[in-house]
Amino acid sequence: MASRFFDRRVLLLATLALACGREDVELSPSARTASGGGAGAAEPGDCSAEVPAGLLGARPAMGWNGYNAFGCAAELDEAKVKANAQALIDHDLQAAGYRYVNLDECWQQPERDSAGHRNFDATRLPNGIEGLSGWVHERGLSLGIRINSAECDAEPGIQDHEAEDVKSFENWQLDYIKYVACQPVAQASVEQLAQALREASRPMVLSLTAAPFAEWMSRTAQLWRTGSDAQPTWDSLTAAIDAATKLAAYARPGAFNDPDMLEIGNGLSTAEARVQFSVWSILSAPLLAGNDLSTMDATTRDILTNRELIALDQDPLGLQGALVRSENGIDVLAKPLEGCGARAAVLWNRSDAAASITLPWSDLWLAPGRATVKDLWQGAALPSDSDGITLEVLPHDAVALRVLGAEPALPRGEAFLSDLAWTYAVSGFGPIELDSSNGESAAGDGAKLSLRGTTYEKGLGVHGPSLIRYRLGRDCRRFRAEIGIDDESDAQGSAQFEVWAEGTKLFESGVLSGQSAPLPVDVDISGRRELRLFVGVGKDNSYAHDHADWANARVECDD
Repeated sequence: MASRFFDRRVLLLATLALACGREDVELSPSARTASGGGAGAAEPGDCSAEVPAGLLGARPAMGWNGYNAFGCAAELDEAKVKANAQALIDHDLQAAGYRYVNLDECWQQPERDSAGHRNFDATRLPNGIEGLSGWVHERGLSLGIRINSAECDAEPGIQDHEAEDVKSFENWQLDYIKYVACQPVAQASVEQLAQALREASRPMVLSLTAAPFAEWMSRTAQLWRTGSDAQPTWDSLTAAIDAATKLAAYARPGAFNDPDMLEIGNGLSTAEARVQFSVWSILSAPLLAGNDLSTMDATTRDILTNRELIALDQDPLGLQGALVRSENGIDVLAKPLEGCGARAAVLWNRSDAAASITLPWSDLWLAPGRATVKDLWQGAALPSDSDGITLEVLPHDAVALRVLGAEPALPRGEAFLSDLAWTYAVSGFGPIELDSSNGESAAGDGAKLSLRGTTYEKGLGVHGPSLIRYRLGRDCRRFRAEIGIDDESDAQGSAQFEVWAEGTKLFESGVLSGQSAPLPVDVDISGRRELRLFVGVGKDNSYAHDHADWANARVECDD
């Protein structure tokens, strides 16, 4: 692939403006051209991000949990927790965004006291949970604990004690509750716990460790586990990535997939540690260090404090990286970032040999034209051409990129979505189809959109779980569509349709089955920067036959 080299001063200015989220930085004409905003580029519109004020867990949690490094070893006591909390401060992790100090298994006694309250192990915690909480909060950090669904692991269960336990959490000034299902998860109990936490006097993040994932979890907690417990091995790492990638559609501000804690510093090679931190960051996953921070080496510290990777994780759009390409053992995950033309991409090599891959700008939902590229591990600009970039990725390693290119044109007048360029798209089975049903796994294998015998010339055919995002630039007024399960599902399947914008749900259909009548959608999108169309599971959590149609999907915008 031919390469173009850009003036480094121009590239640096454009990159810094977007990386810092600064919209008041005035770029020179050459810088605007290099970042995709020059003559002939698509109109940028409003590319800022906004989520509802006070949204709990609006960005993925960051912090530390000692279980991966210590398990229940006697070494993990109050002094070791304090040493790691102090290391968060001394080694600039707190300054980089890490704030939670979480106690996991082995801290509580198996029996409640006579009043029904939880007891903590005085040997491990001589100053009690209140003493540790005060110490942690004095240093500007936050404290979390683990709770079990039922009595197991020599600790009490929360089922039938949800309200009283939340009162204790308030008194202890906790900030993070990790719920572990040590038996089949009881949805009703978790929902009672979540409701009690919402009504509490202080915000407390709820993290569910109750795999396998179920649709209701995304409406109940801020974080939910997507797979098995982490291990410091390559096989465990790749399995965790694959499990989380399938659920990309569910991530949004205040609700994130959790592939488990980081194993960086616990036995992964340096290259494998780069893979985990790169992928967790583009997945918008919680970044919970699981090593002994008080004894970590400089390489581990530098990986955990890479500010530009952390910025991908904490991006306010809250989108999870979508799998956009897989070739030669290399998987490419990509997502939009706040800022016009801003995209992130992580290329990670699951194979045992170095390989090359070409990443076209279209895979990043960018319009054709120049783009600037920064390698976030090397901190250097990379050459590219007007179509994309070709890179070699070493075995068990990753390359993380921030790309600045040109946004697709904003919609004008009345426009069908199937005629517009989206800026993010994932579908549970096969690609999203334009003006046809989902069909099977191949592109273009669908039929004419059909809902209960009525056919439609225009629309989008998807398979749950699915998420499609369009930029609006504040210039549109209404979104309209007719929705339902396509007739090709033979009256089977079910799904839930939702319309979102800037972290706010604007419409939800409830469960529609393969026998439900087409449901009209008419949503006010005045002043919105974006439009997100989500399709989730219906009744059975299996996604079988969930061939969902956004028929006649269209927006009405300014001319």
